[in-house]
Amino acid sequence: YSETVKVPMLYVAAPVDGRDGRPLGVVRVALPLTVVAELRRQIRATVVMSLGVGFAAAVLIGAWLTRRVTRPLSRLIDVAQAYARGDFSSTAQGASVREVQELSDALHAMAGAMSRHIDALTAQRNQATAILGSMAEGVLALDAQTRLLLMNPSAAALLALLTLAEGNRVQNLDFEGAWS
Repeated sequence: YSETVKVPMLYVAAPVDGRDGRPLGVVRVALPLTVVAELRRQIRATVVMSLGVGFAAAVLIGAWLTRRVTRPLSRLIDVAQAYARGDFSSTAQGASVREVQELSDALHAMAGAMSRHIDALTAQRNQATAILGSMAEGVLALDAQTRLLLMNPSAAALLALLTLAEGNRVQNLDFEGAWS
């Protein structure tokens, strides 16, 4: 407290030494505590505002980054569901995140390979069906549990088993009268 100006003050004093190292005197500086309190308030307000701006910036950047990753991932989910339905023509290109684009490329390559394998298997099945259908000899194909997998028309006519359905077990069939 300053008796001179009748205001609470903050005092700082420092000794002043001469060139020979002997003390010459003391320098004293005083600042009213109201000024100090105002400076503290301004510093506190600046810190709080800076924290608020930083938090808001972090939220906005986080939302932007989340959207940047989730949007292409949702497109990849749609493409994967199309592949599951057998539609291999769908693609999801143009992802802005490198890893998501790599995933998209790998998914597209897998779909191409699956489509080629399905086409090859379909062609083989069609070829086998055509060969079996044109054979004069009767052919039956059974699985390990002796269930009928396929039968060509010659076998059906030869054995008179027109009612035999695929998936039935051969042991359950009545061959009585099939050769009469």
